[in-house]
Amino acid sequence: MDVETLGAAIAVSKLVPGTSAQRAETAQAAAEAAQAAAEAAATSAASHNYGITVSGTTLQIEEPVDTTLSALSIGSYELTPSFSAGTTEYTVNWPVTNTDVEISATANDTDQSVFVIVYTNVSPGMQGGRSPFTWNTGSAGGVSSIDIMVGQGSSATHYIITNTAE
Repeated sequence: MDVETLGAAIAVSKLVPGTSAQRAETAQAAAEAAQAAAEAAATSAASHNYGITVSGTTLQIEEPVDTTLSALSIGSYELTPSFSAGTTEYTVNWPVTNTDVEISATANDTDQSVFVIVYTNVSPGMQGGRSPFTWNTGSAGGVSSIDIMVGQGSSATHYIITNTAE
């Protein structure tokens, strides 16, 4: 077991109430679970997100969930590079006009929620909702970036789209 895995396990154990012996037991369980998760991830051909839940003196590593997208579009605007589930950073040239544009993102796992957050150039600074989300490109002085969040919490995957329009 590497030093980083052991350090993370000890840090997690400090969050757990109880005696020193119970915290030590939790640290050991956390280290073993983290090592198993690291080994599983290393041997996996695909990228997975594992959830971790701490309840009392119990640490649970949740099964990996697929928090990738199968499709992403910003109206008729072209994403650069072209969409690929494994690519999480894009640019788009989205000028300030008074046109409604649908931002649509589809999760590979239909059980995963998909949220769209549009960051604007002026106050209020951001708006968003569930995908598909319609945005008026002239609203709030234009768009600076968009965050597409698939899943929730620490296992969520973020797809970031930066606007290159001037």
